[in-house]
Amino acid sequence: MSIHTQGIIGEKLGLNVITKLVNPDRIMQADWLFKVNDQWCASEIKNKKAFRSNKTDFVGQGLNIKQLESRLAFQKDTGIRCLFVCFEPGSKYVHIQWLDTLNKTPDKLIFGQSGIVIFNLKHFRTLDRYSL
Repeated sequence: MSIHTQGIIGEKLGLNVITKLVNPDRIMQADWLFKVNDQWCASEIKNKKAFRSNKTDFVGQGLNIKQLESRLAFQKDTGIRCLFVCFEPGSKYVHIQWLDTLNKTPDKLIFGQSGIVIFNLKHFRTLDRYSL
């Protein structure tokens, strides 16, 4: 068994322990923590096909509403912002923006049954990921 596989198993075992100690709604897994200009930041990273509306020119990326709410609550409690980083398979671009900034945009879509919030890509900073 590789050390990578052992690490994944260890994380799952650890999550099982934590969920027995605290309410699962109070658990958040940040993808990466990093420091910019002496300020800690968290990140949420997605690698999935962008949402494209059949009726409008709306193109966006999103996440589960519980993920959004937990990251915004984490920011409120700690002052640590969360950077949303979106890749789309087959695309050379990466789209980035702070979740608190995206949450203030008026044209986000919320799908009630699936609990997904989609943010319009026009509110993201778009970079060529191969030239970073």
